[in-house]
Amino acid sequence: MRESPLATFGEIAPKAVLEAMRVVAAYQRGAQIVSASEMKQADASLVTEADHACEAVMVTMLRAALPNVPILGEEDGWTGEQVDAPYFIIIDPIDGTRSFATGTATSTTMVALYSRDARQLVGAAIGHPATGRVWVADNAGCRRLVHGSDLADTPQQTVECRTWPGELSRTTTVLIDKFRPFKAHSGTKQVLCAEGCLKLYEALFDQVVIQSYGSNGFHQAMVADGAYSTDATIGVAAGLTLGMGSWWDCAGALLVLRAGGAARGFWVTEQRQLEQRDPLDPTAYDMLLVANNERTLEALSEVLVRTFA
Repeated sequence: MRESPLATFGEIAPKAVLEAMRVVAAYQRGAQIVSASEMKQADASLVTEADHACEAVMVTMLRAALPNVPILGEEDGWTGEQVDAPYFIIIDPIDGTRSFATGTATSTTMVALYSRDARQLVGAAIGHPATGRVWVADNAGCRRLVHGSDLADTPQQTVECRTWPGELSRTTTVLIDKFRPFKAHSGTKQVLCAEGCLKLYEALFDQVVIQSYGSNGFHQAMVADGAYSTDATIGVAAGLTLGMGSWWDCAGALLVLRAGGAARGFWVTEQRQLEQRDPLDPTAYDMLLVANNERTLEALSEVLVRTFA
């Protein structure tokens, strides 16, 4: 049995995320200005110098703590020897770069640990620079570290995360990412056409409150963290990733499951049918649905299936 780096990852990942959050926060608060950006050829998504800076900070810290674990970064690719490595780390330095570049404070910084033997995510951390929150998932569960607006080294508070206990209704929120018809880690792939997206929104419009914050990591963290309202009828019920940019888009699936929620991956076949896949193996699917409980998961899965019918 090969030794797991999960314990070390669980210690260093929140620190690496926090350091990257400081880079993002400097831009969000006007200390630095986003002066250059470019479009990626693979998927026409935006990348800025801040993305590269965040990734470099995280790679440096993670390599120092886990020198034998290779890292796959969204912007700068692989670092470290991949051959026979039982684990690798995946990084999205700024999830929601377009929102970040336009001044919207919903972007997140994400990192996850993937086991090739188990073919599953085994650890994850997602940080929200605007509020100083870091969500961490491992074998012990899911927790929120509150670092505050000053992003202090030591969290002010550590809270166990639990998904919202309510049921789907017209007052509950479902978070849906923007439509992206590609899947970078297996080539270009049309997942859901514009007409299909419209059909999905129409099916949900009068059943739930639909919102989008431009970051899958933020959506998934919000589902894992339940609701801040004391009103049991108002809460975040689910999050839907319609088209994966790559593996890091689903790091938060582990948060949701460790917080007591439910999740399901969907692979779109050549016949345009949906096959269910393990939500902790983001290499195996095109779309991800995370939910506060199994009932919500089943109800929204049915809507997705009808969208593809």
